[in-house]
Amino acid sequence: MYLSYTFSVALFVTVFVGMNILFERPPLYAYVGVVIGFNLLLFPLMFRYSRILYLHLFGGVKYQAKYEI
Repeated sequence: MYLSYTFSVALFVTVFVGMNILFERPPLYAYVGVVIGFNLLLFPLMFRYSRILYLHLFGGVKYQAKYEI
């Protein structure tokens, strides 16, 4: 869950910076709406990658390909 939280914070910072660059002083509800929208849209992807990274970094899981290219 720490990695999922990190992804959410990175998404919040990216949206914040992007909205400040694209729009001049957007209202607070625009920030909240866009951040919630992007979090809901990208939650399955962020959850999956946070689980994969957690298992590789802390769980000792190693990737073994079945087939060699």
